[in-house]
Amino acid sequence: MPRAVAAVVLLLSVVVLQLADALRGGVLVGTPIVVLGSAVAGYLVGLTCRWPVALGAGLVAASVLTWAHQVADPGVHPVPDDFMFSLLCVGAPALAGAVVQGRSDQVRELRRVAGLLEAQRGAEVRRARLEERNRLQVLLYRGFSEQVAAIAVRAESAVGAEDAEMRRALADIEGAARASLDELRGVLGSLRDESETNWREPARTPALPEPVGVADIALGAGVGAVLAVESVVSPQAQGPALLNVLVALLAAAPLIIRRQHPLTACALTLSGLTVMAVWLTPPTVMVTSILAVLVCGYVVGAHGRGGRRIAGAAVVLGALALLAWADPGGLADPAALVPMLAFTGTAVGVGVVSAGWSQRAAELVAAVVELERGREVEVGLAVAEQRNELAGELHDTVAHAMTVICLQASAGQVRPGEGTLDTVLDAARSTLHELRDGLGHLAEDGELGVAGLTAQARRVGLSPQVRVTGRMDELPPETRSMAARVLREALTNASRYAPSSSVRIEVATSDVLRLSVLDEGPNAPPEGGLGAGTGLATLAQEVSRRGGTMSWGPSGEGFRVSATLPGIGVLA
Repeated sequence: MPRAVAAVVLLLSVVVLQLADALRGGVLVGTPIVVLGSAVAGYLVGLTCRWPVALGAGLVAASVLTWAHQVADPGVHPVPDDFMFSLLCVGAPALAGAVVQGRSDQVRELRRVAGLLEAQRGAEVRRARLEERNRLQVLLYRGFSEQVAAIAVRAESAVGAEDAEMRRALADIEGAARASLDELRGVLGSLRDESETNWREPARTPALPEPVGVADIALGAGVGAVLAVESVVSPQAQGPALLNVLVALLAAAPLIIRRQHPLTACALTLSGLTVMAVWLTPPTVMVTSILAVLVCGYVVGAHGRGGRRIAGAAVVLGALALLAWADPGGLADPAALVPMLAFTGTAVGVGVVSAGWSQRAAELVAAVVELERGREVEVGLAVAEQRNELAGELHDTVAHAMTVICLQASAGQVRPGEGTLDTVLDAARSTLHELRDGLGHLAEDGELGVAGLTAQARRVGLSPQVRVTGRMDELPPETRSMAARVLREALTNASRYAPSSSVRIEVATSDVLRLSVLDEGPNAPPEGGLGAGTGLATLAQEVSRRGGTMSWGPSGEGFRVSATLPGIGVLA
């Protein structure tokens, strides 16, 4: 704000000084140094002020300058010509400053967006890994857990049996283990095949040439219109009016393609002005022709590249020299030629600066696009890596255990004995523990809802009554995961020790998450059963590490598992 105020004060001071000097009969008005001072002040206003303030200050300054010109040289130029000239002296530099500031703001915003996208991409990659692991664990680990549990139950049923019954049990176990191994091979092959193709980079879309837009057409039409009007109404108009209008429109028309073909557009526009200087109303007597020349200078700086930019600047300066030669009384006068050269050079310089900002903006846009593409690639790669990692875990856990079970069951059929069943049971229990532990690390968020918990309880053969209060979606991800593990373990125990019973599930969240699972089974799990108590004890330790508490035990007619975990308050 202080810079904007200072720029406006400077501009108004420069124009008021010229008016005061003109009222005293001075000679400051129209001198090169004063014109350049007005232009610099206008540029600073455009660079530092918002467009409504810059527009208002420019109109006020142009009006004061027009007054000063009319006082200094009464009757030499019509008021509209002096106003147009004053507006160009102040407004064109202000517009240039606004363009540079706009590009700077655009680059700054793009940098901010790029930073946000970078952070968002990292979050989405992490989320993709969690979701993919969760999805596959729920689908695969649960299925293999059931198969391993069935093997363990079959082995337990054969403990202490006669040799014939033991052989039949071991044959069943061997068949189940081999079937699991066959299924596992198919799963591993599917996971690894998908991991090889899932992360591949999407095809790039080739960049298309920038098309002619409405702004391009408006610029060409606008410059042509003001040239045409002044070539007819100027006191020094020459030649047929219709021909002046036609040539003026044709001279400005190439500006429509200034971005695609800058050198060609400038050469054609300046050639049209030269034609007017030789046979029609000379551009040197028109104020609006200055606008056309300045636009050409800006186009050369902004859209030219390398040697073409130098050639374009030479074309513009050469056209000014040609116009000065065609009208010795106009631009040949140093008082008119020097400011015109300075303005044109400034226009080229502003174009170069704007091109630099535009290039930075384009690079940042490309970076944003690359971030978008990279996000897709990284998310795909994260999913693929998760699949591959999960395939390795399944191989290490399930394949090893099933191989051991197959070998022991096969050998036990030849020489049955309690040691064989003990080995099979140990392998099954160990594998089941690992699978359940892995399944519990990441849980589906939906399992904390009424529908998810109801479906989960019914899958294990229970008749659920579910009550959920509070916003589960506002919980921290770690809390949702831990809660789902506790609920799953509680329902698993209920299905094992109170099969087909009713179970009441309650989940409520506020500053803490409270959950409870009450079944109608015995008041305590039987000692020595498969996994008896170990899952709850291990889980309680994990809950405690996460800042919560967990308890279980008899409650009235049944057995209750309850826990508290950090809730929504941890996000504050």
